[in-house]
Amino acid sequence: MKLISFSSFVNPYQYKIIEPGKKDIVFEFKIPRDYVAFIEQVANSWFPNTYYIFMVDWEEVVIEREIAPINLPKVFNPPILAKRIIRWIAYNKDTEPHCFEVLCDGYLLNIEEITRIF
Repeated sequence: MKLISFSSFVNPYQYKIIEPGKKDIVFEFKIPRDYVAFIEQVANSWFPNTYYIFMVDWEEVVIEREIAPINLPKVFNPPILAKRIIRWIAYNKDTEPHCFEVLCDGYLLNIEEITRIF
């Protein structure tokens, strides 16, 4: 079974400076056709009066804290499955700009290869 790293398609670490009162996409990965993604590691920065929307296949979770430091990501075992899209949107409700950081890493498998196994 051939595991393909996220880094073959997207930088797993992404960041963006977001001005006060604004929101923006910090991390986005559109899963290539005929693949499924397995999110194994997640980390994010966090500041008071800010939050993220962590989206996997259009399902949204509000993140109002640091899941793990960027240099020491949380490992998910089993990994989180994604078939279409992974997106982190940051909302800065603070009075100062902040540099939002996200690390979202894992691997992809080709759907045909998975169906051959099962």
